[in-house]
Amino acid sequence: MSTRIDQAADRLEIEALIVETAWLLDARDWTALAACYTPDGIVDYPYRGITLPPLEWAEHAEVTLSAYEATQHFVCNFVINLRDDEAHSSAYVLAQHAGTPALAGLLHREDGQPHQRAPRVLLGATWDDDLVRTDRGWRISRRHTEIRWVDSDHVLRHPGESPFAAVASTSTQTRAGARPA
Repeated sequence: MSTRIDQAADRLEIEALIVETAWLLDARDWTALAACYTPDGIVDYPYRGITLPPLEWAEHAEVTLSAYEATQHFVCNFVINLRDDEAHSSAYVLAQHAGTPALAGLLHREDGQPHQRAPRVLLGATWDDDLVRTDRGWRISRRHTEIRWVDSDHVLRHPGESPFAAVASTSTQTRAGARPA
């Protein structure tokens, strides 16, 4: 049976791991990012239509985020439930993406005119993580990202199409097991 001190230490280690994944995304350290997951882990991003193992997801993130000069992922409001050597965490994510000047030429404003500056994307999401204790400490065995909202000053090449078109159908839905507001 674990003590309250053990549980507090586990919660701090889990929170630190999840925050580390945000830092590693922004640092673009794909190898270290994949190491935050179990080798058989799953990363589920339904708004992008992908469910991948950690190494493949890190490769996908590298390609996707290369369109941005910089990103900043903020993680907060953790709810962590412990069950022996397993845990579940839900956390809010605020992600800022600053596009490269080259990306501006591929995008159009709402009025159909080409972009004249590097685009920006700000989004709010939740990370729902299942975690397991390993010999290397806590690791994420499954991450599900739910986009809640997107604020962007650009659209994709097709005028009027949202940069995250799939978000509209999922962002207002509440997932089973989601925490009430």
